[in-house]
Amino acid sequence: MDAQVLSEKFRMILVCGAQELFEDNHDRMACAELLPTSNAISEDDLRLFFIGLERRIVTLTRGARFNTLDRPLESGRWGLLSREKRGCRYNAEYLAQIAAYVQAIHELGYPSQRVFFELPHVALKLDLAILGDDGAAQILGARLEAHAEPSCTSM
Repeated sequence: MDAQVLSEKFRMILVCGAQELFEDNHDRMACAELLPTSNAISEDDLRLFFIGLERRIVTLTRGARFNTLDRPLESGRWGLLSREKRGCRYNAEYLAQIAAYVQAIHELGYPSQRVFFELPHVALKLDLAILGDDGAAQILGARLEAHAEPSCTSM
C-alpha cells in the first residue's frame, strides 16, 4: 500500500481513538483534539504496523489502545495516545516498538511466544526481548531516550 495511504489510515486511527478517549473520559479531558507532534513517522514503521494488524500480531481496541500477542488485555494493554486535559497526544515511541515486534515475528521468523513487547520494570523495562531455544534472552532492545535510535544487543 502507498505510504501516503498508510499515513492517512494511521492518522484516522489516532483521530478516532482520540474521540473515543474523550467520550470515555469527559471528566479528565476538555476535548478530543489530537495535539500536534514534531515526531516523524517512518514509512517502514507504518508498513510493519499495518502488517501487524492484518496478521493479528497487534490488535487495536477502543481509544487507540493496543495489544501484542505476549500479554493481551481485553481493553488493550498499551495506548497509542495519552490523555491530556486539552486533548490527546500521540505516543510516538510505540510505533517504532510495534514495528520491531512485528518485524521480529513476521519478517525474521521468531516464534511469537518468544518475543516480548515492553517488558515491566522488574525485567529492566526493555522495549523488546527475544528468547532463544533455552529460554534465555538472545536479543534485547531498548529506547535510550525520546529521540534516540533503538539500541539492540545480541547476547
